[in-house]
Amino acid sequence: MKRPSFNTFIFGLLLLALAAGLALPGRALAANPQQADQVSVTVDSSAKSGLPGSTVVYNFTVTNAGAADQTVSITVPASSMLGSISAPASVFVAAGGGSASVQVAVNIASGTPPSSSEGIIVAFSVGGTLVDSILITTTVSAPPTQQPTTPPGAARPLVVVSSYYLDKDSIAVGDSFKLFVELKNNGTLDANNLILSFINESFLPQDTGGVVALGSLGTGGDRTISQRFLVSSGMAGIGVGTIPVKLSYSDANGGAYSESFSITLQLRVYSGAAQPTATPTQAQIFRPQLVIAGYSTDTDPLQPGTQFSLNVDVSNLGNADARAVTLVLGGGVTPDASGTPVPGGVPGGSGDLTNFAPVGSSNLVYLGDLPAGALTKATMRLIVNVSANPGAYTLKISFVYSDPKGNRLVDDQVITLLVYRLPSVDVNFYRDPGILFSGQPNVLPLQVVNLGRNQAVLGNMTVSAPGAEIQNNTSLVGPLDPGGFFTLDSTLIPQAAGEMELQVVINYTDDFGQARELVKTVKVNVQEGAPVIGPGTEVPGGDGVNGGGVPIPVEETFWQKVLRFFKGLIGLDSAQPQPSPKEIPTEGIPPTDGKPIIIPPGGKGG
Repeated sequence: MKRPSFNTFIFGLLLLALAAGLALPGRALAANPQQADQVSVTVDSSAKSGLPGSTVVYNFTVTNAGAADQTVSITVPASSMLGSISAPASVFVAAGGGSASVQVAVNIASGTPPSSSEGIIVAFSVGGTLVDSILITTTVSAPPTQQPTTPPGAARPLVVVSSYYLDKDSIAVGDSFKLFVELKNNGTLDANNLILSFINESFLPQDTGGVVALGSLGTGGDRTISQRFLVSSGMAGIGVGTIPVKLSYSDANGGAYSESFSITLQLRVYSGAAQPTATPTQAQIFRPQLVIAGYSTDTDPLQPGTQFSLNVDVSNLGNADARAVTLVLGGGVTPDASGTPVPGGVPGGSGDLTNFAPVGSSNLVYLGDLPAGALTKATMRLIVNVSANPGAYTLKISFVYSDPKGNRLVDDQVITLLVYRLPSVDVNFYRDPGILFSGQPNVLPLQVVNLGRNQAVLGNMTVSAPGAEIQNNTSLVGPLDPGGFFTLDSTLIPQAAGEMELQVVINYTDDFGQARELVKTVKVNVQEGAPVIGPGTEVPGGDGVNGGGVPIPVEETFWQKVLRFFKGLIGLDSAQPQPSPKEIPTEGIPPTDGKPIIIPPGGKGG
């Protein structure tokens, strides 16, 4: 017999230390005598045995002899070397001799060696004070030996129950449920004429008489059969029931064999409205569960006619592996009602692909096997239908796969994609702006044209440029019909020559009420402008303003000014000296109307 595990041993020592007393075999003394007088605990048996893969249940009875109701907490180890341990966290016990039932289940793992045993301590406490602790010992019993009709050591078939599960999470009295049993031939010969019998009074067979004929099962093969049962009223108040299974078969040499198994099931127990009952441990169902953990597109925003890539992150959040996973874009997959595989491929032609259609491949994407807890990525190339109106559209995605038992499963998911219809406009000059000079006012004949097929409602249009001053640079555009246009004449005064980029920003509101803006750039070339000729001097070589008769100041020294002063005293010409016609050319100088004259490139200053 094996010793208890180290964790269980330490857990027992802690409980015994809390009890503050020595423990007798199978029971520990309570730490609080007053609590011990009020609450007592008994167990149907402190030592039991079970087969590998079975569940051993210990039935405890908690009695409250005190004058006040009590909530008794139950503490057990989470697991042991034999397998997992389950028990309710607490139980309510009414005052005045009230009692409640507590079930502690020890699940013996498959493959546990026979004759293994382990003891665990079940502790009961009230308000943090230990009132009782009981040591229960579970021993693994060896499967019953069969008397083969063939000589010892000869080849033979050997059919065993590898697993079983229900189609419901929990069952109670009066429930109808289906039991699935997986058989496997671990022998060296084929098993023929397999007959499985379910005959008992606690679980009544339905749909059949409780006898299932399986035919043959090859060496190493497995097969899952199902039988529907009705929970008998005789199971009222009982939390655990068993279904005896008898299996008979023969080999190719005519040898006959028989096997006996016991299937243990837990039931929900209702003990009355006044007293809450402990939640029974439910049989865990192993199955994969595929979900879309996230998705994204490589194009934003999506518009009618846009081709884009849809990236989907697929995660298996179940507790079993998913095999041969296929992603079906658009959904439309209906699984087989029996859950068994059917011949043929994955049907994906009935999916809804009205707004988003695949491009370059079909709507089926093979992802392969996806273990429990794993994450994989899938990428599909799609196009938005040109007839799609702006709005939020749902896209259904189905995952078709098989679980480890070969059952075909389908998980449906829905994602949402937003479709916009943004304005399509062009910004340019509606005529040639001509030559632009630095330092001079230049007219920018800008124009906005609606190139889309629908009316566009635009907001303010603003023109800006680095290193330049722009006047009349903002205006409200408003609605533009298809092919309509809007003009804006701004004045540009660049500070330097060279290539310059005009930035045109147009504000608008999209189909989802969000503020957006269109940014366009227009390039212009600015040439070097002439220096400014100020007032005060006259340009010789012409008559009038058009001839260049604009006064031009001439610089003179201090002694020249003194000389002109004395000339004026004696009556001589004391006017300021003027430049000669050879010094300042007047050809090509435009009319000034009293304003400063700018000499074109190539001229000379005075």
